[in-house]
Amino acid sequence: MRLIGLAVVFALGLVLAPLAVEAQQQAEKVYRVGWIVPSPTALPHLQAAFRLGLSERGYVEGKNLIFERRYHEGQLQRYPELMTDLVRLQVDTIFVSGDQGIKAAKDATTTIPIVMVACDAVATGFISSLARPGGNITGVSCMYSDIAAKRLELLGQMLPKARRIALLITPTIPAG
Repeated sequence: MRLIGLAVVFALGLVLAPLAVEAQQQAEKVYRVGWIVPSPTALPHLQAAFRLGLSERGYVEGKNLIFERRYHEGQLQRYPELMTDLVRLQVDTIFVSGDQGIKAAKDATTTIPIVMVACDAVATGFISSLARPGGNITGVSCMYSDIAAKRLELLGQMLPKARRIALLITPTIPAG
C-alpha cells in the first residue's frame, strides 16, 4: 500500500513540477513602471508612500520592480517626449498624474496600462465613465466639480456670517 501512495505522490510531483517552475519564473519577473515626476526631489513623501504601498503588496524596487523615472523639470510640454520614451522601453505600466501628463500618456499608447490621478477624468475625456472607464486607463479621479457645491454648502455652515467667498482657479483646467 505504501508503494502505491509513493507512486501517486511521485506521479503528482511529475505532473505538477512544470507548474511550480512556471510559478517560480513568474515570481522572478521584474516589472517596469514608467513614472513621470517633476524632479528627483519633488514630493518625496508621496514617492515614498507609493513605494511603500507597492512593497506591502510584494513589489520591491531593485528586486522585482524597476521604476523608469522621467523628469519634466517643470516643463510640461516635455510630457509627449517623455511618454514616447517610456512606450519605446515597453514598460509594464505607466503611472502619471495631472491632465497634461495623462493626455500625453493616452496619446502615446493604447496598449500599456495607464494608472492616473486626475481631478475629473470623465470631464476631461480621459475615461468614458467611472463605472466603466474603457480603454487602458484606470486610477483615481477626485471629481472636484461634482463636490464643489457640497463644499460651498459646508463652508457656509462653518462660516454662517460670511458674505463673500473668493475662489482661485486655473481657467484652463477643466476641473477648475
